[in-house]
Amino acid sequence: MLQIVKSKSCIKAVVTIVLLAFATAGFASGLYPARIMPTGKVFVYQEDNKVSEISAEAPLPEGFLLLCDGKAGLKMDGLYWVAADKSLFSVTTNADSVEFELREGTAYFALSELPRPIVFITPHGVFTAQEATLNASTDGGLLKGYVAVTSEGTEIGVIEGGSLLISSPEGEKLIQAGNRIKVAQNTEQAAASAASAPKKPGTKPKKGTGNKVLYGVLGAAAAATIVALAVNSGDKSNAGSRDASPSSP
Repeated sequence: MLQIVKSKSCIKAVVTIVLLAFATAGFASGLYPARIMPTGKVFVYQEDNKVSEISAEAPLPEGFLLLCDGKAGLKMDGLYWVAADKSLFSVTTNADSVEFELREGTAYFALSELPRPIVFITPHGVFTAQEATLNASTDGGLLKGYVAVTSEGTEIGVIEGGSLLISSPEGEKLIQAGNRIKVAQNTEQAAASAASAPKKPGTKPKKGTGNKVLYGVLGAAAAATIVALAVNSGDKSNAGSRDASPSSP
């Protein structure tokens, strides 16, 4: 089911710090159009094979599956990402779109424009950000949001700064600031998938079918959890524990 939830909590300062810390000092060189900066390590996979690891700022290895050990910041043209610890994702830039595949974890994004659609590929379905509307009064002129994938489903939310028009097989939905969409995993399908396929870095996610699409408001508790995860996901002292997802405040 798909849900939208509205937040009244003041989280602007913390979210801005988390996202823009990578957008300023972390990516000052500007030598490549897309960069990655891990706080720990990022393991690079091709299918089931680990081909390299990244522990310092480097060109973004597009088209490869990336596994975070600590947070990782990404800078693209007008688009910034912060992938949380343990997130498993890949990025591919096409002529007419940017594909962000998230198999597990949480990724925060900040954008100053949307020159091409962003295609979010998740185990529960494919969602395309077709249009972005930024608030003229937004500090820094950035729209900030997140995408999260857990065993319970997928969430895409706008924290502040404007709205996103998202399209999916269920139709289009305009996500305003403080709102989210949530696709809940079909429990019977999830059990069958878990029984039939082992979880590997190189295993392709299955397209979501029979999932329940919900709309709701991003409550204050959920918003606070998003901020806590963004701040603490790279903390090595908490490496043995998993933060709650935004869908589980």
